[in-house]
Amino acid sequence: MAGLYDIAASGISAYRNALSVTGQNIANINTEGYRRREATLQEVSASQSGIYTKADQTGLGVRVEEIGRAFDSFLAARVRDTNADFASADTYRTMLDELEGLLLPEDYDLGFFISDFFSGVSGMAQAPGDLAPRVALLEQGRALAGAFGQASSTLSWLRESVVDQARIAASEFNTTLEGLLNVQARLTSAGQSGQASNALLDERDKLVKALNETAKMSVDYGGRGDVTLTFGPTGAGRTVLQGLDAGNLAVTEAQGRLVLLAGWQGRQVETSQISGGRVAGLVAAYEAITETMGRLDALAVKLSSDLNAVHAGGLTLDGTRGGVLFTADRTTLSPDQRNLGTAGATVAAPPVLSVERPDLRIVYDAAADLWRGFDAAGNERVSGREVLNYGDITVALSGQAADKDTFYLTLSRGKAANMRFLPERPQAIAAGALSLASRADANLGTAEISAQIEGGVEPPDLRPLGSILRNDGSALSATRLRAEGVVGYIPAGTGAVDLYSLAQQDSLSFTVTDTALGGMAQLALNLGGTTSTFALGANSAWADLRARDPEADMSDLAEMLNEGTIRSTETSPTVPKSFASLGLHASGEGGILTISRTSGGITSGAIDGLSGTVIAGNATPSTIQVFTREGRHVAGTPLSQAELVGLLTEENGFMPQAEYRADWLNGAGGAGYLGMQVTQALPAGEQVLRLNLNDESVRPDIVAGEISFRVGEDPPELLSFPPGASAQTLAALINARSADTGVHASARTRLELSFGATGAYTAAFTLQGTNATPIEIDIASASAHFATLRDTINNRAGLTGITATMSPDGQRLVLESATGADIV
Repeated sequence: MAGLYDIAASGISAYRNALSVTGQNIANINTEGYRRREATLQEVSASQSGIYTKADQTGLGVRVEEIGRAFDSFLAARVRDTNADFASADTYRTMLDELEGLLLPEDYDLGFFISDFFSGVSGMAQAPGDLAPRVALLEQGRALAGAFGQASSTLSWLRESVVDQARIAASEFNTTLEGLLNVQARLTSAGQSGQASNALLDERDKLVKALNETAKMSVDYGGRGDVTLTFGPTGAGRTVLQGLDAGNLAVTEAQGRLVLLAGWQGRQVETSQISGGRVAGLVAAYEAITETMGRLDALAVKLSSDLNAVHAGGLTLDGTRGGVLFTADRTTLSPDQRNLGTAGATVAAPPVLSVERPDLRIVYDAAADLWRGFDAAGNERVSGREVLNYGDITVALSGQAADKDTFYLTLSRGKAANMRFLPERPQAIAAGALSLASRADANLGTAEISAQIEGGVEPPDLRPLGSILRNDGSALSATRLRAEGVVGYIPAGTGAVDLYSLAQQDSLSFTVTDTALGGMAQLALNLGGTTSTFALGANSAWADLRARDPEADMSDLAEMLNEGTIRSTETSPTVPKSFASLGLHASGEGGILTISRTSGGITSGAIDGLSGTVIAGNATPSTIQVFTREGRHVAGTPLSQAELVGLLTEENGFMPQAEYRADWLNGAGGAGYLGMQVTQALPAGEQVLRLNLNDESVRPDIVAGEISFRVGEDPPELLSFPPGASAQTLAALINARSADTGVHASARTRLELSFGATGAYTAAFTLQGTNATPIEIDIASASAHFATLRDTINNRAGLTGITATMSPDGQRLVLESATGADIV
């Protein structure tokens, strides 16, 4: 039985402890992460009654049962979500403020320089013959180009700053996560009672809050105070922390995007679950800056092309047509720092590049004595000894190169960073009209005359190609046309257009809900009557992956099918089949799986009885034909008269006076119609026929004869050639008919000299090509090498039109006339 003094002592002790808790709360009112404590009191009751005794019911006093924390998981989740959303919005706003400050400074923004340039144009228009406003316009044009370059450079710097901040945020996230992992270990080892220190729980919540402000997460609480963290607000995202295992967060750039990578158990996967926190704000800021850079580039191209078009329609003070004012293109050529030779290189390119071309890596091949240009995929695009002609770009190489010496050709089109104002002289600016009607001083009458440039013709009654075809080079998104015939027109003013005619494979598509994604048991494919089944259910590789990673989706399944991790269940005739052995390829995203086959077709398919959608392929691509409205055939294949019947009509968009001409077809002779450039890429190659008139080293006289050729189903064309005709003459006869046939001929004459000399030699002969009077070749060489004779012939190439090429062993020499003229 407790005495009165004992009960009083217990009360004093209990309330002293409770008062200490209150004092602790007051002392830590401003401590970050501290949560209010509360003392819970409990009666100390008498012991249980015995057989011969009865317990005293008066009690033994009071004691402190526990000291708890003021914590509500629901309110904590709301606070975390709000903090993460605020951190995202605040970070995004901060970066947008910087973007606005860079683009719209208080003075001298891009709008100022544009306005200043047009003011200069207006000033020059008032006195086009005065040099002073022209000189001022030169400086204003350079300032405008510089403003575009500065704006682009500033935006690039800001975007790199965003990337750096995102990487720093990810590093801080991973460091904080390591700290939380240590706290987690101490919480889970709190003892059998499972009672964790309130201070540890405060530290846990503080670290979780810090992580959540960087990347929004979901939190699940365990019985010992431990937490499980997953990215995103749904709880179904990538795992960040579970038990004593922790993941990580990484940031990278890919294809113009800032990509967040969630790491777990040694595997990093791109995640789109992070919708809040600082990194989400930085991702949004990166996208905004990238979009702004794209719009700045588009403005640079628009301004350049529009001003260039107007300028080309005027006359300079020199009386010539206006040239290019602005360009947003740039061509650079740089050597590899590891080059061992003394070779140098220069590049000549038009100010405005005509078409998009890949960059080149130009490497010297000492064995072949050739420079070879390769694109990023390793495909050889061009080769030559001293000059490489890469479309409208010319690279000249000189000096002595060592094997594997390298130069890098970089082409950049349509970028504000490339903006340049090209005129160097004030006289080169065009300010005069091409046509001007004025009254002669000697006129006696009152007649008036006016002249103007016509505004062009009305577009054809067809749809523009852009509204019919998708702007995508992929066969999966291609537009399938129902029939042959006229499709549409290319609008006037189009600078360049790429047209693709692609074959299409059979494909099979499935759409599976997120709920059913993890429960898939079987994929069955009917391939031309043969069924192949792929197990996805229990004990399969797919089921194992889903157990380890619940976020695994169709992209992961497609990867396993393509790699052969999942094979068919059939064992006949030998071993289970892989996707590769069946000619199949899978691609997936989310709950969508698409399977295509190279050949043989796909009859049907099903996942757990749910049939997929089969899209039949198109194995034969169409032939693309491009005409002008006047009937000029500029790209495609030669057409027969039967194919032309009914084509050149006004209903098909042609002018009433249109007449078929094919002599500019595919840029014949290196020049297209009105300077148009045509580049063809045909998988099967163009239709080419090579005629070798003579296989002997010396050409005998050619007797008179005929050449017969035909296009399509047209009757054969017979061309007669005179006795002694050269290859050049025969080519000219064929090309004379090119306007009607579209057939073009080129001629080359080659002559090989070889001998088995092992020492010094002399050579004396006359050489005649395009020169009317033969020239004498008379040399003496101290070695059996043909280099001296080759150089002597090449030094006279300007007279003869004949060049010489030596074999690698120096024992053979090939003389060539590039025009097909006879070599005598």
